[in-house]
Amino acid sequence: MADLKVVLPIFWDIGRKSPLSVGRCGRHSGFTLVELLVVFAVVGILAATLTLSFRPSKDAVAIAEAERAKRWLERVFYVAVKEGRFFELKYSTIPSNWITVHWFDTNEDETFESGGRCYFKADGGSYKSSYSPVWHTLTPAVTLKITADGQNKARALKYLVISGKCLITLRDNS
Repeated sequence: MADLKVVLPIFWDIGRKSPLSVGRCGRHSGFTLVELLVVFAVVGILAATLTLSFRPSKDAVAIAEAERAKRWLERVFYVAVKEGRFFELKYSTIPSNWITVHWFDTNEDETFESGGRCYFKADGGSYKSSYSPVWHTLTPAVTLKITADGQNKARALKYLVISGKCLITLRDNS
């Protein structure tokens, strides 16, 4: 038996338990509830940090929404030119998240809403402009200040400029 112990020393202790696998009072140890909660809390904090670090900034979201508003207005002007339709463009002189087109031939409104992702504000006393497909002009021309915040003194991120000749540009605040 002694020579078997020399040949197979690894398998001799198969039935015994390792000192590392025995918990208090001879039971197998596992994770306690506190240890599991700590691990879940650490994983949750790491996941939240990664999620927030990849989220676009409020300014970037507002600029993307302004681009979407520009494309919407371009489509409105395209429809008006193609179909020879008169409309009135309505906007606000206080920060708002909408721009409305009122079609005169059908007496219907079509509204672009940003859902609070950006705000439009016209400087000046006017709150509407009229489009004529005969002359392809918008009177008066309008510049809408784009902000990420609905406050009246918010910093302008971009300007949505609609010229009298219906050219629509999105300009920086410089």
